[in-house]
Amino acid sequence: MASLIPITEPMQHGLLVPITLDRFQEYIGAFIEFIPLPCGDYMVVAEVQAGLPRNQTASALAGFRVCGIAVLCQPSEIA
Repeated sequence: MASLIPITEPMQHGLLVPITLDRFQEYIGAFIEFIPLPCGDYMVVAEVQAGLPRNQTASALAGFRVCGIAVLCQPSEIA
């Protein structure tokens, strides 16, 4: 189940899937980068994170520093 991970609000589960490139960019608010996670899911983040605030929830889930809004999704949820 795809989830939006805002910086200061709780995660929003159950995003409508499949998610298109345009929709990812709308959620993130910038050009995006897909980062594969060891579990097989993807963390979708801003391509350029400089100057964005740290996302504590996304960082904890990913196991590395994530800045800005993120989307957590499975490969099958990507259009």
